[in-house]
Amino acid sequence: MTTLSKQQCIDAVKQVVANILNDFGVTIPNIGPKTIPHKIEQFDSDIGIFGTVMVSDVTGIEVPLDQSLFSDKKGNLLSIEQAAERLVELQAKMAKPKRSQDGEVGVA
Repeated sequence: MTTLSKQQCIDAVKQVVANILNDFGVTIPNIGPKTIPHKIEQFDSDIGIFGTVMVSDVTGIEVPLDQSLFSDKKGNLLSIEQAAERLVELQAKMAKPKRSQDGEVGVA
């Protein structure tokens, strides 16, 4: 797997958000790293889950099914940059070798 930079993750999240909004007929010309998708009227929690899956597909970075890239566990809404930072963290976790119970080392 190719390691993505934070900027590449930001670009991927921005593109997914733009595509989703475009599908709803919403044009947001200034989507940037500080944009908080959930503050855009059509981007609700269901769309956030869908967007998380789409970003995961585009980047190849596994996002746990019980997590959204667009809000944290406390319910705080995240910007595109914060979502990208989470992707970078998840990517790093994916790359760490894991030990099995029998002591074998492998990559998860």
